[in-house]
Amino acid sequence: MARLNKADEEALETFGFVVEEPPEQENTRRSRYEPMWDAARALCAKMPGKSLRVRSYNNASTAYNDAKAINNGEKRGFEDQGDQWLAVAAKNEEVLNDKNEPTYDLYLKYTPSE
Repeated sequence: MARLNKADEEALETFGFVVEEPPEQENTRRSRYEPMWDAARALCAKMPGKSLRVRSYNNASTAYNDAKAINNGEKRGFEDQGDQWLAVAAKNEEVLNDKNEPTYDLYLKYTPSE
C-alpha cells in the first residue's frame, strides 16, 4: 500500500475508516419479496396468457421501474427469459395510499415461447 500523507491519516482517524479486505460472504442477500416473486412466476407459468396482479405500490416510480426491469430481463428471476414475461404497471384510483393518493399495481403475464 502506498504511504498516506498526514491529511489522509487524519481522515482515517476522524471518520473511523479502516483499510482492510471485506469479509467472505457465505450467503447472497435476498429481498424480502423474493418468495413472492417466486410464487408469482410459478402461478403465471401455470396460467399462460393470463395476467396476475402481483403487487401494489405507494408510488408510480417504483411500480414502473419494477415493470421495466422485468420487461428488460434485468430483475432477478426474469433474466434470460426472452419475451416470455410482460409486466405492466397501472394506476389504481380505487385504492388510496396513506397520503390519499392512488396506488399503482403491477401485473405479470407469462407467454411461453414456441
